[in-house]
Amino acid sequence: MLQKDIEQLSDPNFIPDGSNAVYITFLIIGIIGYFTIPTVANWIIQAGGGAGNYGRNVAQTASRTGSIVAGATGAAIDNIAGRLLKR
Repeated sequence: MLQKDIEQLSDPNFIPDGSNAVYITFLIIGIIGYFTIPTVANWIIQAGGGAGNYGRNVAQTASRTGSIVAGATGAAIDNIAGRLLKR
């Protein structure tokens, strides 16, 4: 398809129609996108720094919650075991 377009564009009497304009537009967008991927990826990774703090806070809260649950469970088991052993 590209070879055919090159042959047609080499003809001085050729007038591109709408479909060729759309095709060339997509090619240009693709070329620009190809060269800007590293920059955009870098922006995404840098923007993720704020999400890293959020993730750390969520993990810290989950850890604290787990510690509280484990402590309460341990206290309840100790209380029950103490009452059973008294008898």
